Amino acid sequence: MIADRGYANIKGILHCVKAKAEYIIRLRKNSFTVRDAFNEKIDLLSYLSKLGEDEILDISGFATNMDGEKVSIRVCAKRKTSEAIAQTKKKLKRKESRRQYTITNETKSFNEYIIVITNLDEAVSAYDILETYRLRWQVEIYFKRLKSILDFGELPKRRLGSVIAWLNGKMMIALLIELVIANTVFSPREDNRQKHLA
Repeated sequence: MIADRGYANIKGILHCVKAKAEYIIRLRKNSFTVRDAFNEKIDLLSYLSKLGEDEILDISGFATNMDGEKVSIRVCAKRKTSEAIAQTKKKLKRKESRRQYTITNETKSFNEYIIVITNLDEAVSAYDILETYRLRWQVEIYFKRLKSILDFGELPKRRLGSVIAWLNGKMMIALLIELVIANTVFSPREDNRQKHLA
């Protein structure tokens, strides 16, 4: 399972564990407290600030919360590129302006890194884990395309049967579009050759 920050809580982790799933979940600031084997709090930002440009953080610990729940996790992280950090800063600034509140410097620093948690063992490298998480973005782009082109954003129906029928129809159109794209040649040279043959 690959999931975004919305699922970065102990409930989300336990859902994966109960399903006997391997997971990679993006971590957000204040999702939970990360502790070591001695139950001492791990200051992730301290570890992150020491990372070089191409270095990757890979530590094991436990996710804990106020209810006393505890689950073992592995934290993998790396610094974003300078371009990505600049984009993140712009987004956070817009968010502050729109919502009229100040985001802490600690949270801003935390957002300069890609940080994921996983239950994959050391047989899978931290680099591969972070690269695998990147695949999620391709799925996200596809969903964004469906929302904009096929108007997937809102359901015009309310009854369950109607909703399912509407979604199935939209999915059928999406699949047909994918088939057409997969079998279409967009090369200008190919188009010119076809005209010449005609």
